[in-house]
Amino acid sequence: MGCEELKRQSKDQLAKRIRTAAKDTSNIIITVHAKQQMKKRKVTTPMLYECLQLGQMLREPEENVDKGTLECRMERYCAGCNCTAIVALDDKNPSLICVTVWV
Repeated sequence: MGCEELKRQSKDQLAKRIRTAAKDTSNIIITVHAKQQMKKRKVTTPMLYECLQLGQMLREPEENVDKGTLECRMERYCAGCNCTAIVALDDKNPSLICVTVWV
């Protein structure tokens, strides 16, 4: 894992990469923690998909040194609430790893 190439991209470029990858939902990996938080916070899978497919990245991404990934916060108003998802990106893996979700 690594994120050296990703760190050189702008927020807009990263958001576009996430939105494009999320169009094919098989690219979205939802961690056990994210699934637990979705259930607890009543976030549906379609809400998560919409957040990743149409959302905005308003904050700067943060590097997770321990995991070797770049964590990006995607936000979208959907189903009557503000939905937020953190996805981890890796230079060599085109998948989006959904780390956590909240409303």
